[in-house]
Amino acid sequence: MVYDGTVSGLNDAIWVPRFGMSTMETHFRSLEPGTYMADMDVGECFLNFVLHEAIHPLAGVDLTHYFPGKVFGTPVWETWLKAAMGLKLSPYQAGQGCCVADKIIWGDPLDSQNVFRWDTVRMNCPGSDSYDASKPWVSKVREVDGQIASDFVSFVDDFRPSGPSSKEGWQAARRVAAGLNYLGIQDASPKRQDSSQKLGAWIGGVVSTSDGRVLVTISEKKWKKALL
Repeated sequence: MVYDGTVSGLNDAIWVPRFGMSTMETHFRSLEPGTYMADMDVGECFLNFVLHEAIHPLAGVDLTHYFPGKVFGTPVWETWLKAAMGLKLSPYQAGQGCCVADKIIWGDPLDSQNVFRWDTVRMNCPGSDSYDASKPWVSKVREVDGQIASDFVSFVDDFRPSGPSSKEGWQAARRVAAGLNYLGIQDASPKRQDSSQKLGAWIGGVVSTSDGRVLVTISEKKWKKALL
């Protein structure tokens, strides 16, 4: 089904607040040399979220054309209940919903059975005596092994789980998928990529944690676009 929410005129009556989004620097907080990363997507992202009931009477689809047997002049309308492509508030609503999902999926950091468990926040501030340029400025650390804890970062419908080992990277992805499905948000499992130290582009950058370093390069598509 193809539709365009921009032609309804509803956008002219909607105000949407500004909102922050993850960047590559956000992703760096959970990375160190040897970290394994996985890729996940939310399926049909906008359609996972229901429009506020106050908008229901204003968001409809005219189906009169498809019911020629109806009495002439009698309109046939159906209410559109989900966030729609082209509707101004859909990115905000989807991002807000995924942020709520993030907090639920992370769970209790003190639970020893939680793959996202962590003990302390390590501050590595430039200019401090203990500053180490090879480590992220802020990171969640496990005391048992001193490694950065398994984590994930989301960019609207794109999720990037990570972990200190291949198994923990996979477990992080499994936890995210299970949490999303539990909340009624579709996990696009065919798009999932297993944990690796080098994956494809994520929000325009290609990250590698192999060979004892964390390296980020720009994707070829984005580079060519910058040259235009």
